[in-house]
Amino acid sequence: MTVNGINYRDTFFEFPDLTKIYAGGEPDSESLYKIRNELRANAKSVYSNFSDGAHGHLALVMTATQYGLVSNMAFVRPTHPGTLLIPPATTAAQSQVLREYHKEQLCLFREVEGVEKALIRQIIKSVEAPYLAAIRDRVSNSLTGTLQQILDYLQTANGQISPQMLEDREQELRNLSYNPRLPIDVVFNAVENYIDFAELALQPMSQLQSISKAYIVINKTRRFKTAITEWNHRPEADKTWINFKTHFRQAHQEFRETTDVTIEE
Repeated sequence: MTVNGINYRDTFFEFPDLTKIYAGGEPDSESLYKIRNELRANAKSVYSNFSDGAHGHLALVMTATQYGLVSNMAFVRPTHPGTLLIPPATTAAQSQVLREYHKEQLCLFREVEGVEKALIRQIIKSVEAPYLAAIRDRVSNSLTGTLQQILDYLQTANGQISPQMLEDREQELRNLSYNPRLPIDVVFNAVENYIDFAELALQPMSQLQSISKAYIVINKTRRFKTAITEWNHRPEADKTWINFKTHFRQAHQEFRETTDVTIEE
């Protein structure tokens, strides 16, 4: 999978091959959910200085709402800079600056396009051709749309999530009993899995709703009363999902340093 002279698949991707949806097998919500997560890992593995620089090209596989849960800085996809235009009477030094800037913008555009094309090729190898036929251009014989649009099409056509399926996932989250001896990211991951499922079911959750889900699970442990009080006293503008995770990771670390859970039990 060499694009722009770079083999992203072999050089960067955590999952060189997505989980194969076997011949004759129609994609469903579970199989599409799995390859979407594998695509996320692959997208994140390729560095990008867009957004906060910490999540690679992850935004290519997420909606803006989903990406807002992992980064406080939006990912603005670069556009093609067009033809280089140097106005008349531009000095040699100014012309050089314009050329360098144009070159840089073109490289950034090609980088994002290259990563996306490599990820789309993975989908083509994972999903049987008949299930992609509706979005394949007859002239160019290539899939049309962005990576996110292709995934959205597959989800709508083959992986729709019923209200009952979403309700079952929510019930699992409500029944989650967290043991503070385990990493607190067990809670965060469970909530984020539900958030993703809700997004695919076209019932996206706000950050406040996401925080509420995790808050209830953590509060049931009765181990983080001080941290919960401190969180409740924070300004509303600071109550983001990212800040929530940071706050309770620190609280969990302090809990482990000051409490002998084994003796208590």
